[in-house]
Amino acid sequence: MENETAAKTIVTRANQKPRMTKEVRAKLRERNAEFKSGDAVALRSTRANLNRVIAKRAHSRKIQGLFQDSNDTRKLWQGIQSVTDYKPPPSS
Repeated sequence: MENETAAKTIVTRANQKPRMTKEVRAKLRERNAEFKSGDAVALRSTRANLNRVIAKRAHSRKIQGLFQDSNDTRKLWQGIQSVTDYKPPPSS
């Protein structure tokens, strides 16, 4: 008896965007599965989780960008204030 299995071609693109990490792709697959299942509540929750992961990644890249150029002290201090959640006292 012969085993017959269907071959499935997996496409891997070399030009993936930097924001498409393994975690984001997993959340996208999860969101698509929820969409296909038709469960609106689960889809809403999964979509929110996906947006949260993308926003966290964008925020971390923005903060890292503030520390890249050591000659620009203003951006450096903006990065420090952002990380430490520093707020100047209100002026009266």
